Amino acid sequence: MSSEHTYIGPWINWSHGPVRGSTITLSTRDAGLLTSFLALFVSAAGTAFWKILSYCLHQALTHKAPQNACHQQRQVVLRNTTSAAAAIYQFLRLSWAWRKTAPGPALRSLPLAFLALINLSLFAVAGIFSSQVTKAGGGDRLLISSNCGYSSEARLRSETLGGLLPPTGPSQGPLPPVREARRTKSADDYARDCYGSGGNVMGCGQYVQRHIPWAVNEHASCPFSQDICVSGGTAAYEMDTGRIDSMKALGINRPPPERLSYRKVTTCSPLKWHGKESAQDSQILFLDYGPVSNSNWTFKYNKDNSLASVPLNVDYTIEPFVHYGALTGHQHWRPDSALIREDADVSLFVLSANNVKYSVPVDDPIFKASRSKLTGPGNGPLAPGTPPSEEEAVNQPDAVVAVLGSYGAALSASDNLGMNPMQKAIKDRLGKSLSLYSIYSSVKWLGGNALRASDTVLDHLQGPLPDNQWTIEVSAWMATSLARLQQVAVEYSGGISSATDGVTQIPADSPEEKTMCRSQKVRNTTGTVSFSVLGLLLILVIGTIIITISLSLSTIVGRWRSFKRSNEFKQLQWILDDILQLYRLAYEEAGQGRWVYRGDSVPVTKVGDVIGIPEDANKDHPRLRSSISPQKKSSEQLEMDSLIGDGNSRTTGESTAY
Repeated sequence: MSSEHTYIGPWINWSHGPVRGSTITLSTRDAGLLTSFLALFVSAAGTAFWKILSYCLHQALTHKAPQNACHQQRQVVLRNTTSAAAAIYQFLRLSWAWRKTAPGPALRSLPLAFLALINLSLFAVAGIFSSQVTKAGGGDRLLISSNCGYSSEARLRSETLGGLLPPTGPSQGPLPPVREARRTKSADDYARDCYGSGGNVMGCGQYVQRHIPWAVNEHASCPFSQDICVSGGTAAYEMDTGRIDSMKALGINRPPPERLSYRKVTTCSPLKWHGKESAQDSQILFLDYGPVSNSNWTFKYNKDNSLASVPLNVDYTIEPFVHYGALTGHQHWRPDSALIREDADVSLFVLSANNVKYSVPVDDPIFKASRSKLTGPGNGPLAPGTPPSEEEAVNQPDAVVAVLGSYGAALSASDNLGMNPMQKAIKDRLGKSLSLYSIYSSVKWLGGNALRASDTVLDHLQGPLPDNQWTIEVSAWMATSLARLQQVAVEYSGGISSATDGVTQIPADSPEEKTMCRSQKVRNTTGTVSFSVLGLLLILVIGTIIITISLSLSTIVGRWRSFKRSNEFKQLQWILDDILQLYRLAYEEAGQGRWVYRGDSVPVTKVGDVIGIPEDANKDHPRLRSSISPQKKSSEQLEMDSLIGDGNSRTTGESTAY
């Protein structure tokens, strides 16, 4: 699944509800731009917060009574530093410069520097963690494809007795099995890696849930006549998935009222050997658990592989049979009276060891192996099977049966559950492919490769097997069937790759089917990044509030004080401590410029006025004085000049540069 099949835009991840689950997915390029913007925005909010803090500190430290210059310079720093970092630097400079000439300069400046440092640190960390909104968005993505819908095989299955029997195309026999064999092999590979502990964890991130778990009962009741189960009435092996949620486990992203639960219960037991030799040839065995097609036996086996049709290089083979309890009429296999269940689907698996020999005895009821008299005592390979006598071991097939809850009965019963249209659509979507994720299908399409015992066969010699190997095998089949279920759910929205297998895609038709095309979640982060909309809103809203307050706080407080006529001197001090007002005060007191808007935040001079430092200013003691030529001076300025003097001596109007 590539990024081309991942939805880009806003959506709701219903795993977390409509608020926390609001998500926006972007390409990695756009996500990088958004992440950079968030970091800059948080930095700007940090600067704005320092302006709020510095205003509050400035106003709290403003007094009517005259203060020393160290105090006044500290106020100027609070008024004019635009960032916490600049304030820290200025406070440290003040503390150092006044260390010998003012009482306790460090106590005046260092606490403020510490507050600025805290502000700087908090927003620096916030800027870094602003990228965590991508983690809040999670690894889930919505899958989209132009091929959304059912495969032609699934559609035919849905029209063939509820999706249980293999489909056939018009006048062309069974559909090609290539695709199903390949997909089942893919599901088996996934089950090997991702079901159970260990495995290749790196390859297990494609579905919203790594695996579908199940509970095990190793002492379940025999689901048939107790005299046919090998270990008696309470030694069957039951696997129960519990409720498989259509969203949590399968990723169909719909709100709670539109979800569906599916439960799978499988009960397995080895069967006692029901077989007999052929009346014409003692090498031929007939396994009889009910007739298949027109024969009066289930399975035929040749004990002598050299005479059989099985090639010498073939190891295990396994033959599956299935009977659907909910279906009436003729079926390929009809179980005998000891196995028949009209309320459940019965699968029979016949294992043949063929050319496999055993290196050590095995006490598993299916893979049972004892020493053969033909090889001589104490050496040679072992033959699988249950020996008919102490003198000789023979090679014969064994059978294990799996009993499932009836698919057909479940589909029929679900029609009476009062489902809404979306739930019915999900039921139909899963029901069209029920047989694809059964244990029977897992074994049918994998053959001998479905056996985990095959993994330890080398040159036809089987390695040691545990006494519960048969439960390992049926658990593996269960895992493959559930992995296939996860796979089928995703294939609906992801589409099939090609039609070379004889299978085509039938587009979604109903409104609910089309909605499901935009509702399939996967875990595929390649080329995309998801953001939590809630996280983004919190950052943007809180940051915007901070910035807005910083821009309007002094104005609002000033107007309130003017209205109440309270502490107006503090607001005046805030205005006069501004760097532009200090600039005006210095030049105006020196007689330079005809200033207007003197009480505003930005005072200006009249058109044509020029101001500046005198060319002959003393570098060790720079001072400002009038530099306007006499012909341009007004009578008011000439009168001021007479009071100021020539600027070389201290007079009432002299001002020192800051």
